Amino acid sequence: ALIDPPDTNAAELYLRVLATDPGNPVATAGITDLVGRLITTINEYLTAGDLVSAGELVARAGALGLDQTEVIEARQRLESELARFNSVTRKLEEARELLARGLITEPPEHNAVLLLREVESLDPGNQAARAMLEQSAERLAAVAQEVHGLGMRRRGREYLALALSVRPDVEAWQQQLARWTRDD
Repeated sequence: ALIDPPDTNAAELYLRVLATDPGNPVATAGITDLVGRLITTINEYLTAGDLVSAGELVARAGALGLDQTEVIEARQRLESELARFNSVTRKLEEARELLARGLITEPPEHNAVLLLREVESLDPGNQAARAMLEQSAERLAAVAQEVHGLGMRRRGREYLALALSVRPDVEAWQQQLARWTRDD
C-alpha cells in the first residue's frame, strides 16, 4: 500500500506527518524509500513494455504530490517511451501500406524498407518489422526471378541485389546472383 488505496497508504501518511513536522526523520526516510520503490516498479513496467501500468503509477505519484526529482525523471522517461512506441506504431502501419502498394525500396527517400529499418533502430528485435522485411526481400527475389526469366537480365540482377540488401544472409540468393552475373 505504497500509494494506494487513497487515504490509507504509506505516502499519504508520511506526507501528513511531514505537513505537521517537516523535519521528521522517520517520515523523510519513509518517503525516500517509498519513492525508490515506486521508481523501481515504474522502471520494471517500462522495461516490460507495460506503459499503461507505468503511466498509472507516475500519475498517482504526481497526484499525491511526490514531485521529487526521481518521479519527474520517471515521468519524462515514460513520455519518451510513449513517443517511441507511437513512432514505432505509426512507422509499422505506414510500412504496411507502402508494402501493399509495392513501394518496397522506391522511392529512395520514403519506402517500406526504409521505415522498417527505422523501426528496428527504435525498437531492436521488433518482430513485426522483421517479418515485413523478410516479406519485402522475398517479394524482391520473386520479382528478380520473374524479370530475369523474361529476358530482362540486368533488371533481374538489380532486384536480386535489392533483396540481398534487405536480407544479406540468404545464401541461395547470393549464389543465384553470382551465377547470373557470371552467365549473363
